[in-house]
Amino acid sequence: MIIKDSNQRTVSRRGFLHKALLAITGSTILTEVNTSQSNALSTPTPALTSKQTSSIGYHETEHIRNYYKTAGL
Repeated sequence: MIIKDSNQRTVSRRGFLHKALLAITGSTILTEVNTSQSNALSTPTPALTSKQTSSIGYHETEHIRNYYKTAGL
């Protein structure tokens, strides 16, 4: 029977814990990436209709014109 000194045992244990931590962290990251990619692929973005595209961005409406008149701009 070979008796290891306590330093070798400590180094071996630390190596095991380090590798276990890396494996757990890596699998968590891969799971998160795969989940977010599958969610992005499964929810298609709807196409905008002409009515929706006309409301995108700045456009002057009646209440904005009233504000400009009352503000003196």
